[in-house]
Amino acid sequence: MEEKSNLSQEYDVFDIVFIAMAILLVFNILFLMHKSMSKEQGLLRIIGMKKKEVIMFELLKSLIVFFVATVLGLVFSIFLTKIFIRNFYFISTSIEPYTAPVIYDVSSLKKILLTLFIVTLISIIIPILDMYRFSPVEQYFETGEGKYKKIDLMRRLSFKDINKKISPNDLQEKLKNSGISNVTETSQQEVAKDTLKEKIKEQVPDANDANINKIKGNISEKLMDWYFQNTGWEKLEGEVGCNGIDGLYVKRDKDGNIKQILICESKYNTSQLGETNNGTQMSKEWIQAKLDALQKANPDNKDYATIKEMVNEDRYRARIFRLKEIDGELKIEIAKVDSNGSEVAVTELNGKENYKINKIPSIDLQNPEGKFQSKVADAYENIVDQQIQMAKGKYENKTNAAA
Repeated sequence: MEEKSNLSQEYDVFDIVFIAMAILLVFNILFLMHKSMSKEQGLLRIIGMKKKEVIMFELLKSLIVFFVATVLGLVFSIFLTKIFIRNFYFISTSIEPYTAPVIYDVSSLKKILLTLFIVTLISIIIPILDMYRFSPVEQYFETGEGKYKKIDLMRRLSFKDINKKISPNDLQEKLKNSGISNVTETSQQEVAKDTLKEKIKEQVPDANDANINKIKGNISEKLMDWYFQNTGWEKLEGEVGCNGIDGLYVKRDKDGNIKQILICESKYNTSQLGETNNGTQMSKEWIQAKLDALQKANPDNKDYATIKEMVNEDRYRARIFRLKEIDGELKIEIAKVDSNGSEVAVTELNGKENYKINKIPSIDLQNPEGKFQSKVADAYENIVDQQIQMAKGKYENKTNAAA
């Protein structure tokens, strides 16, 4: 009995040693892979995958790797064990190397596999947590040495800077290497199914492509106004003539003093922020220049002086309101704009900053789900009808005058 107990203790010691070695080995490998895993997750989010989809992808990938590695490990262990037995000289034993069987302790094997499985799950949680701490762009580019120490610089990157780091061709090549093909074809199909454009063409035949883009821009801006005004924001005039801020919204305290500022730019589909003499649209310098013009044009309105002071102190929010109607489905996205000068970085909103509309993949205009989607769909359809009617009178009159 004592001999059996000692043997059991030896097996326990061996269990602990092998499990500890396996944990250190696996954890070290996965830690080294952390940078590439986090970078890959950032790329997947940039091309449109949701966080839940990325998590499921990582879990599935890890389970497949774990299963394949386990099977290969068992096969090779049997093979190597037989080689060691045949080449090991047993002293004072009756063991015959060429006929000795390979015996596995199932209990120890289960302990090792369970421990490695838990370590694998813990290791993939680390890069997954990055998704909830950083935007897709930050996660993709900040994966080298000194990770995340240059977040402020990252937030000041412009689209042009990002494009230098990964061009559209490089991105397309990466997608193809990841098994995602026909990217160009998909984009072309989406453009061809711009049902808002088709609707405007049909009802305003005298409008050219530039006119249609203007109408779509107006629709986007009007829906943005409707959305924010229905969530408690007051809109102030943000334009001087035809130029200025699309959406300048404020919230006031009980005494009428401005306590919050929201500055928005509306865009339709893939339209990008433009470059100006005062920096990129929605950059801090651009906003300050527009506020200077507004204050000059409205010297008696003290609100603009207050807004300008708060913007100088970075006490404001900047957003891009983007919508598109593809194949009869309305998609609205609101993104965050960070700026510390003349350049901008556009990132997705997370946590408490996020909006309800961002959590809806798309709204089927023919069959909206629930009261909220129905309310948004009705408002959108009304705005589209109003803008098309206005465009009819405008462009038909121009055509008749030219004739």
